[in-house]
Amino acid sequence: MKLFSLTLVAVVGFFLDSSDGKKYDVKVLTGNRAKAGTDANVYLILFGTKRNSSESQLTRKFVNNFEQGNQDHFEVETADLGARIEKIRIRHDNSGVAPGWFLQEVRVTDEERHITFWFPCDRWLATGEGDGKTSVDLPLDRFEEEKEEKKG
Repeated sequence: MKLFSLTLVAVVGFFLDSSDGKKYDVKVLTGNRAKAGTDANVYLILFGTKRNSSESQLTRKFVNNFEQGNQDHFEVETADLGARIEKIRIRHDNSGVAPGWFLQEVRVTDEERHITFWFPCDRWLATGEGDGKTSVDLPLDRFEEEKEEKKG
């Protein structure tokens, strides 16, 4: 019986996460310092006021993402997370030749509401640097709503 309830939760979670297909633009800024880039796979969870997203791998085909000084853009499609994204969890799997990563900042834009949420990090996600962790929860620092220009 317990197995059935766990399966049901997973299925319900899947439908909640993909049902209304809201798009969030994610900009990831890698620090501009020596060996700041990573070859590891990077994953993100968005925590909203209404619900959380499932974990998404941030990747683009034929692009070397998360290199020193780069700004990488991704689109995450999930259910509407609510009025505000309050926190994100970003991590990597410590794979590849050079997995250590200095993450400067993540910006998430709600494309429908035209609101950008800032999540500064300014730290290493690396087993051999700082606290040795490859995952971090980042609280919302600030947000800004784009003003629409009035046509007269």
